Amino acid sequence: MSKIISVSDEVYEVLTKLKGNKSYTVVIKSMMKENSNKERILSFAGCDIINKTEIEEIKKGWKGWKEKSY
Repeated sequence: MSKIISVSDEVYEVLTKLKGNKSYTVVIKSMMKENSNKERILSFAGCDIINKTEIEEIKKGWKGWKEKSY
């Protein structure tokens, strides 16, 4: 099902440049995924910035925080 949304001229221009042959839906979905904090943090894995032990500690912390927030 399609929905109509309103965006500023500036946002429309950016989306149009990014979309190329893709649909606006595909562009917006990819932007939503790319901007996820989890994805940004996990992108450091394997960069020797955070070691595997620290990653596991972060995951445990997220899990504990997630369980408390429900």
